[in-house]
Amino acid sequence: MRKLFILIILLMLAGCVTNNQNQPSDPVEQEEPTDQPIPNNNVSQQPYTEVLDDTYYLILNGHRPIDDSQPQQGVREKIVNRTRQEALESIGYTLIDLNGDEVDELLVGIDDYEDKTTILLAYTLVDTKPQLIFESTSSNSYYMMANNRFFYRGTNIFDSGFGTFVLNEDATSLVNEEFTFMHLNDESPEYYKNTSASWNPSDSEKLDIQNEEFLSLDQELYQEVIKVVLTEFDSYEPVETYPISDEVPIILSFETADSPSNYDEFIVDDGQNNQTAIFITTNSTVKEFKVLQLELEDFDETGEIEFKTSELLPMDELIPERALLLRIPFMGTIPNYGISFVDSIGQERYFILQESGRDGSLLLSEFWK
Repeated sequence: MRKLFILIILLMLAGCVTNNQNQPSDPVEQEEPTDQPIPNNNVSQQPYTEVLDDTYYLILNGHRPIDDSQPQQGVREKIVNRTRQEALESIGYTLIDLNGDEVDELLVGIDDYEDKTTILLAYTLVDTKPQLIFESTSSNSYYMMANNRFFYRGTNIFDSGFGTFVLNEDATSLVNEEFTFMHLNDESPEYYKNTSASWNPSDSEKLDIQNEEFLSLDQELYQEVIKVVLTEFDSYEPVETYPISDEVPIILSFETADSPSNYDEFIVDDGQNNQTAIFITTNSTVKEFKVLQLELEDFDETGEIEFKTSELLPMDELIPERALLLRIPFMGTIPNYGISFVDSIGQERYFILQESGRDGSLLLSEFWK
């Protein structure tokens, strides 16, 4: 019941927007506030070269060539279910001196809802080295406002909230101005606010409001979010050269009268008669192809999920001339099956098999181990 309630809240907070994955490459013209700092994309990118190169190759390859210990979850979430070209044209960056100290900050963002820019990554320089200020994920997102303020919208397990932040004096962290959140207490919603960005009701002032007013307060602040002019990664020229993998060649389709006639078949039998038949084909030979069973192992407050995997069907390769017909139990809300293979530059890649909640189509959603 708690999960259902929080899902309804999140859908309402999002304003029932649609995921526009094919954003126009030309920025939408709008009147910028006079006190908004001007992007300075013509200055040297040298201090941020490693971050930009890392992000560029992450978009291309699904992993970072320089330092993969910090996975850039927000960027990875945005490239899932986008083609490589769509991701390069959707995700961009800009250099802006946010606090007037003549040191440019680096913002990496994406315009994906209502012409608003989600700031996926924000960096500043400390002793000439890039330092992360904050990162957005699907469950904790930051947006730019005028006067160098940031709007935040996020969740914490079963709770949801929003608020505004400003940069501290040296632009190394965010300082909360006000934070409002909904807390489920025995499945009944309660509303609180504080100035410490705490999710703890005991640290907060209880509000005498209902859900409609809570959503209205969120929308009032969200309307102050502005579009940030970004340079698309499609036009970025990396300083370092690393191998670029081929596009993911795997294609999923339900069994139909037009399905391939040349195929191998693998059945996962759970004793039920609720099998889903999925054809897996490829445009090019993939090595070390495997069908995986997935078990949800852990998830954190940012929404990052960890799966335990076990091999159901190991294959030396999957080739274009011969498809694989996979019969698996009906796919529910939590993914139970996936695939893996080694890509063209030797990186092992992992994908969830799932159905789209929008149109029921089959999706490959990448995850990382």
